[in-house]
Amino acid sequence: MSKMLIRTLLLSVLVIGGASLARFAITGPDLLGLSPTQSTLQRGLADQSGAVFTEIPTETITPDAVYIILTPEPTPTLASTLAPTPTPAPYEGLVVAAEEPVPNGPYFNMLWSPDGTKALVTKSYSEYTLVDNQETGAKTATNLTDLWLLDVPTNQETLLLDKVGRYAWSPDSMQVAYVNPTESQGVAGLLSIYDLKSGTSKELVTADFFGQDYAPQWLPDGRLIYVRDSLIWSIHSDGSNEQALASFKFAGIPREDPRNPLHWENPTNLIGFRFSPDGKQIAYKTHHESMSILAFQLWVSDADGTNPQLITGQAEGSYFEWSPNSEWLVFNTYRDVDDPTLDEHLPMTRGLWVFSTKSANRFFLHRLDNWGVILEPIWAFDSSKIAFVQLEYEQEQQQTAIWVTTIDSNPQIGPLVGAKGDDNLIGLVGWSPDLSSLFTTRTPQHIELPNSGQFSQRLVLEQK
Repeated sequence: MSKMLIRTLLLSVLVIGGASLARFAITGPDLLGLSPTQSTLQRGLADQSGAVFTEIPTETITPDAVYIILTPEPTPTLASTLAPTPTPAPYEGLVVAAEEPVPNGPYFNMLWSPDGTKALVTKSYSEYTLVDNQETGAKTATNLTDLWLLDVPTNQETLLLDKVGRYAWSPDSMQVAYVNPTESQGVAGLLSIYDLKSGTSKELVTADFFGQDYAPQWLPDGRLIYVRDSLIWSIHSDGSNEQALASFKFAGIPREDPRNPLHWENPTNLIGFRFSPDGKQIAYKTHHESMSILAFQLWVSDADGTNPQLITGQAEGSYFEWSPNSEWLVFNTYRDVDDPTLDEHLPMTRGLWVFSTKSANRFFLHRLDNWGVILEPIWAFDSSKIAFVQLEYEQEQQQTAIWVTTIDSNPQIGPLVGAKGDDNLIGLVGWSPDLSSLFTTRTPQHIELPNSGQFSQRLVLEQK
């Protein structure tokens, strides 16, 4: 792999943001401590309050807790073809009518509120070390960012937190849950809630501060989901009724010995999860038995861990995301969805797929060969479309373009008409709720350092 490609992939992890609760870039092997390469995540990120608290031990699981240890079993091969398979052509359903600079950008992340009236944005970030193993030279890191409340029509911004970790909107759009670290490095963290009306934060409970796949999630019934001691927990927003929920065993970094990541215990330990927006299902990924460092297994089960389905053994990193209506799961693959080949770079093929929760089938959307990369698929608010970045290489030069695909009985896919393709690295930050805008962040190819050189744009869209 060329140095340019390696650098670009690292930049994609640093720069690219997302419009949904749990969509983040990730370098899987490095994140889990498999190599001495530093891993940096890009997503929304921790208030270093230095709060003193008493840790609740795992043994305090309440008697009525749901506790299920899941042992995934392969399911029969799912159908993998949607007729007709879309043929790439310029997508003309939406056309870029204008490109406008974002006045206060760049924005590295944009998370719209459920009611669509406001957004959380991040404008700067710094590195936070999870593990720094002096013996092996391995370093696992993530980011801390600021967190702003943005009123899009007026471009008015309000600073909520100087440094914040993983975060999520409440269902009523009036609170923000976040996990922040409580030490100078390591995974010890604290789950808190910021109330927009009062402008104050309330500490709830200890939590693991790890990668983006361990971000807090807010269920429709008001419960908060978080990870501690490699288990999923839920708690009410008032701090009551803490329970172990659908207790899969997670990979992670133990607080007592961070040099020995827990995922070595069992390759079926989870290394990332997303609850569907309706709270009825959960998508998660695991290692292969061989501990493959490129491709992961992607599963979907009921929220309590029952009825697991193996979607693919070729899942790429952390690119899997539920549609807002909970009917679809979009995901990337390294190879064909059923290819048994692991840890071989050539031929390098990327695929974009969706899984239907109604039919339990996988539908093929797009394929990219020759070291190309499909980055950051993000859903439109009405679940009708997905936008993503296609990055290709020709003679050591990168070329990026924004593509759009529809999700319906006759899918259309192709480059977004009017969106300029160039050698800048494009990050999709998010759709506007009414689909009138698509926000992007671009990084000129020659820029090496974070927080410098990036610029944000608003693509004004017209429907045809």
